[in-house]
Amino acid sequence: MADLPRKVVVCSCEDTMPLDAEALRRGCRGAEFMTVGQLCRSEIERFRALAAQGGAITVACTQEASLFSEIASEMENGAQITFANIRETAGWSADAAKVGPKMAALLA
Repeated sequence: MADLPRKVVVCSCEDTMPLDAEALRRGCRGAEFMTVGQLCRSEIERFRALAAQGGAITVACTQEASLFSEIASEMENGAQITFANIRETAGWSADAAKVGPKMAALLA
């Protein structure tokens, strides 16, 4: 079976930071890419479904890393989760609307 493409999930933290989805998508070439609004709460089932598929997943959230790691550890396929902190390193800044390329670099 061919390797699954890496999945990249970027959360806007309930729209508290703007996301330049196109810049992020360009920076994550070859990956399955999705943006969400509240992955750790109202959209947690989306994460469960991704983790159940196995493969590599990059989650753009370090605050809830323990929650996502716990869920992934419960899955048979053993998805490999990595985390990127785009919120504190780029998204929550005075220049947040212009940091799409920086966020993409952090995710890559």
